[in-house]
Amino acid sequence: TMPARERAGSIRRAAGYGKTRAVTRSSVLDDGTFRDRALVPMKTGLARAVLRITPRASVESVTNKLHRAGLHRKFSPTGYLASKAVLCFLGFVGGQVFAGIAGVAGSKALLLGLVGALVGFMLPDMIVTMKMRGRKEDLRAELPDALDLLAVSVEAGLGFDAAISKLTEHMDGPLADEFALALG
Repeated sequence: TMPARERAGSIRRAAGYGKTRAVTRSSVLDDGTFRDRALVPMKTGLARAVLRITPRASVESVTNKLHRAGLHRKFSPTGYLASKAVLCFLGFVGGQVFAGIAGVAGSKALLLGLVGALVGFMLPDMIVTMKMRGRKEDLRAELPDALDLLAVSVEAGLGFDAAISKLTEHMDGPLADEFALALG
């Protein structure tokens, strides 16, 4: 009953009064792996920086873009945005190295670094756009077979949701994934 649960909760809280846990430097450093303590916050910070640089982008739009490209299971939106920042930095460094090898100095070297940074920043967008186009073509190619299987299943007496379930069992590819998502 409710009064008994409230009484038990009060007794539990009262039993914990006065107990404090000593926090030491070693216990703070031992909480979690290096990835949890360093890489995840760095990835989040880089993603926020990219979102500040590109005002049109948002986490939702990046999520939608990754989903349309079929990469939503492989990359998180923060990982994608952080990769844009890392590739931008690497492009700038690569441009500077190329300028040093070519013997270019001064403002031309800076210009080469900025061009490399721009290419590095835009590279993930270009790759995702190419993946989106390829996935769209795959969807178009699979659609007639999927509609045929749905029609045969419904004519055989299955309900529409059972026909979609049968389609996801017998077909592979992005269209079957989308139907499984709709079924879920």
